[in-house]
Amino acid sequence: MAGERSLVVIAVVACVLLLMAPRATHAIHLLFSAALLLSVWTARDELSPRPLSALAIALLSFGFYISLNAAWSVDPLEAYVKVGYYWFLSITVYLSVLGLASLEHPFLRRLVEGLLAGLLLAGLILSVEVLFDQPLRRGLYNAVPALRGPVKNLEIMQGQVQAIGLQTLNRSVAILCFLLWPAILMLSGFSRLGRYRLPAALAVLVVSALVVFSSEHETSMLALVASIVAFAGLMLAPSLMRALILAGWLVASLLIVPIAATAYGAGLFKAGWIPETGRNRIILWAVTANEVRKAPYLGVGVGSTKELDEQAAPKAQKPADHTYPLRTGRHAHNVFMQTWYELGAAGALILSAIGVCAWLVLGRLEPSLQPYAFASFVCAAVIGAFSWGMWQTWFMAAYAIWALALALAIEWARRGGDEPA
Repeated sequence: MAGERSLVVIAVVACVLLLMAPRATHAIHLLFSAALLLSVWTARDELSPRPLSALAIALLSFGFYISLNAAWSVDPLEAYVKVGYYWFLSITVYLSVLGLASLEHPFLRRLVEGLLAGLLLAGLILSVEVLFDQPLRRGLYNAVPALRGPVKNLEIMQGQVQAIGLQTLNRSVAILCFLLWPAILMLSGFSRLGRYRLPAALAVLVVSALVVFSSEHETSMLALVASIVAFAGLMLAPSLMRALILAGWLVASLLIVPIAATAYGAGLFKAGWIPETGRNRIILWAVTANEVRKAPYLGVGVGSTKELDEQAAPKAQKPADHTYPLRTGRHAHNVFMQTWYELGAAGALILSAIGVCAWLVLGRLEPSLQPYAFASFVCAAVIGAFSWGMWQTWFMAAYAIWALALALAIEWARRGGDEPA
């Protein structure tokens, strides 16, 4: 019983830290993985070898390829650090997911309860921060000035922080989106809520949408809308929506280079209806697409975008009608484009295969689980298509946590939630 209570406390603390200090995703991933890996160890005598799934093989193939690709990176040492972290995340997630099947139901229930309680608490805190100009963080910064960090996003008068740019919460808002659908699926498994299950799920979705659309993170807005469309589509026309999701993944992973060039050629970087951050991305994606042609098959090497951009930055021109210089940026803000640039066609093909294998795994789930799982997949894919760089370690850890949360939610639902069969 004490162990179960400890699990709840750990899960609550982990979720609060995850949303309020997203750069700490490395540590939170370790906490989540440790809780699940413990079940692997305690039930090690009951585990039997399993053949690797197609998804596991695709992820292994990607790992082996980037291990080779890092050799011709601009900074091989830095590249191998990123590759090593990819392997660490992949192995811990794989073993943790295996361990879910051996996790005793009382521990599974406590873990789910802790995660939901933590997400609820963290979500309420994040709501206050987004809607009321970050009063908690302002108070903390004024009480302990050493925690302020860079001042570029702070408005300071007479030594006191008066305002903090909302963009400082972008990572937190994105992680909220990552965990939204797994949380709703977990919530749906609590039969003791009775007829309040649907209202509770809708309340979580509405509050999350309020937070997202009150923030400054356009990518999370796109991801949330796309995931809601996917969920509705899976409820109304599952075969069609699954086909559309697969088509979207294949187009993004295989055709992003010509799409980016076409968008730039059509002058979308001057379109007033697109937010400035979006127009900036159209420019940097077009520049990156042009650079892809210099190493189209094997790419320029893991993590080379930042180094090459810094070399080119002093000479980068900024035409009068452009909102961003003609440079790739320190990272591509698009996992699919960065894959083509750094890993070439070979990497893009493997990434495409990973998505297809994941799509097949989700398509084999029980029909009642598929809307949640595919909505979560779409949400994660859209965030990857428009934000940050694929080798930022906090971002890599966020995807690992997302995978664990989704696997946990699926296992919980499959076992009948709080009323196991």
